[in-house]
Amino acid sequence: MSPVLVQWNALAQIGLIGLVSIAAQRLLRRFLERDQYDYMKDILFVACWLVFGILSESPTIRLIVSAGTGACMIGICQRIFRNRDLRWAFLVLGAFIALFGPRIFFIGLPEGRYLYLSPLVSVIVTSLWMGLFPVLLQELDQVPGLAGFLLATCWSLILLVSFPATHSFSESFYLGVAALFFLGVFWSRHGQVFRRLGEPLAAMWGMLAASASTIGVSKGVAFTTLMILPIGLFALPIMEFSLRIVSRAFAVNPQAEVSLYRKLVDRGLDHPTAVRMVAGICSSLALSIALLQMDLYVPAAVTAAGAIPLFVLPALQKLFAPANRESGRNPSLWGIRIDNVSLNFAVSKVKSWITHGSRGYVIITPDALATLRSRYDGRYREVAREADLVLPDGMGLIQALKFLGSPVQQRIPGVEFVEQLCRLSASEQCPVYFLGAKEGVAKAAAEKLSAKYPGMVVAGTHHGYFRRDEEESLCREIRQAGTRILLVGLGVPQQELFIRRNLASLGHVVAMGVGGSFDVLSGRLRRAPVFMQKLGLEWLFRLCQEPKSRFRKDLGLFLFALLVLMKRLGLDRWNGAEAS
Repeated sequence: MSPVLVQWNALAQIGLIGLVSIAAQRLLRRFLERDQYDYMKDILFVACWLVFGILSESPTIRLIVSAGTGACMIGICQRIFRNRDLRWAFLVLGAFIALFGPRIFFIGLPEGRYLYLSPLVSVIVTSLWMGLFPVLLQELDQVPGLAGFLLATCWSLILLVSFPATHSFSESFYLGVAALFFLGVFWSRHGQVFRRLGEPLAAMWGMLAASASTIGVSKGVAFTTLMILPIGLFALPIMEFSLRIVSRAFAVNPQAEVSLYRKLVDRGLDHPTAVRMVAGICSSLALSIALLQMDLYVPAAVTAAGAIPLFVLPALQKLFAPANRESGRNPSLWGIRIDNVSLNFAVSKVKSWITHGSRGYVIITPDALATLRSRYDGRYREVAREADLVLPDGMGLIQALKFLGSPVQQRIPGVEFVEQLCRLSASEQCPVYFLGAKEGVAKAAAEKLSAKYPGMVVAGTHHGYFRRDEEESLCREIRQAGTRILLVGLGVPQQELFIRRNLASLGHVVAMGVGGSFDVLSGRLRRAPVFMQKLGLEWLFRLCQEPKSRFRKDLGLFLFALLVLMKRLGLDRWNGAEAS
């Protein structure tokens, strides 16, 4: 077969793999639950790369794809063994590539000179280069949605530089085409601004990008040409990453972090706009530097200057807009404004508060009955308005918002969010305090969660039957235990009012009302089957388990449905200012 046919055959294989993946995604979406579908989509993505590597006739591409898969496996181990630092494994994998694959042989110097490396130094430099990128991508992925946009730019630039440099379909060109095509096929996974890639995919992409930037016309390294791609792309994040390491080493407060994204969000800018601004600045900078390498000075200057009107000015306009904090993205019902965010984004927000915050934060998870309470309970409504994060729990509330034309992207049940916070405690070593329920229930829930998430730090447990005059000593105990996450299960609205009264006394905590979650997490009560959750019949399952305590409460669901219908028809005249 002629070289031209071989080249086009390789491109056709990439296209065929992508088309099969699209068909497979549509098929899986019809038969799987959302969590199962997301999990299978990640497996399908890795499978695409494996098939691409197997079908490739280039040993170098096969080795690079194998290295990417190996980095993915290391990322999976990182998720399983949260209490262990496994980043050294990326260096070992990089050393393997340096010994048996592409390697950095020389470094370009000014005036066309080159510094040639000895074999030992070449292996060391290549190992460090390969080991850096998975860690760097995982750091960038701490901001949901950022890594996907930067990866799209990275691989576009690899194509931009590699094809003119080689005047042919080089291995880096094939990798760039495959990467961009697979990014497009799985863009719903990578371009979701409220979702992180996760350690496995971030590590895999990092290893693939590092490997692709080391291969050139001689299957070695065109270091002076391709090094500028990742450095240009990640110039701003590398600066932030380095500053954070320095600040942790020398600052009085080791948790301080210098981050453009964090500064924008703290100032009130919404997450998607902040991500687009940071990604846009990095992408423009990367493209400008790549154009400079090709002696295209005017296009480079235009590209750099274009970042200001395209990314900076729109972000500043939103940042200083009077209605910025009351974004239409957050639907409201009877005085409660719901945060329209994903589970991953909510967990990332809590992690940021724990790491960088300096005060107490409040999370509430209202369901239909809690939202109904806000109509007539001014105290609860005020707590909901002041809360830092309001997550929609209960299918009744989700369906009501959808019926009223303000759908939210994801339901976040309180039980599931508690588990995510306990997983966060295991990975970040932040103590969790369990307060509420009957004697022994909170302790049983803490024990079961500790077994499920090894490394989770339990600051303490306490039942929910305490007097008002005991609150001061209880808050002192919670604060002195070093609590960072406080789970309060006293029922609505007692738990929210307790948090509001004592937030200043609790110190730097993220406090969340969890209702009856301790009963479910301890095993005292069972959670409804998945099909009943999807049908919005969790209340019926709970009623069957606790008929005496739940019957009168659940009657309110019919009133909730009636009032939602009246609101849709314009017959609901409720006014928060007039409500007691």
